[in-house]
Amino acid sequence: MGLSHGHRFTLGDISSALKNPIVAGIIVGITGAIVGAFFGALFTYLLTRPGCTNNSVFIADINIPDRTELKPDEQFEKQWLLRNPKAENVCPWTREYNAVWIDGPNLASQPFFYVPETPPGENAIVNVPMKAPKAAGEYKSAWILRTDKGQKFGDPFWVIIVVK
Repeated sequence: MGLSHGHRFTLGDISSALKNPIVAGIIVGITGAIVGAFFGALFTYLLTRPGCTNNSVFIADINIPDRTELKPDEQFEKQWLLRNPKAENVCPWTREYNAVWIDGPNLASQPFFYVPETPPGENAIVNVPMKAPKAAGEYKSAWILRTDKGQKFGDPFWVIIVVK
């Protein structure tokens, strides 16, 4: 198919070109890249909407109520129920968000734990594996949520244990 100045492509030209596996592969690849880039950018925008506000509300201790008695070095998993409030312009919690230790002794094996992805208006269970200290006494370990950019936000939550 020779092209001259002013040539208009017909459906026959396009059909012939698509029979060439190289041309077809290039078209499929370019189309896939454009569609993938568009939806990838849209998904990222929806998850991290610019100008959205991060918030969390403490709902309840699921287990290990305050002043639960534990043995020295006893391992346990603390669970809290938190809510990502439904309000205009509230950010969803992405998989990069985490619960971070902020005060008292860190009874966990590390200073942060990832939280489940949670859209506004939904609840999440935050789990942190912990270990009671060796020495007897009362211990309060406080935590808060943190974005992937390091911004702490929302209600703090804690565990209070008594080691006997």
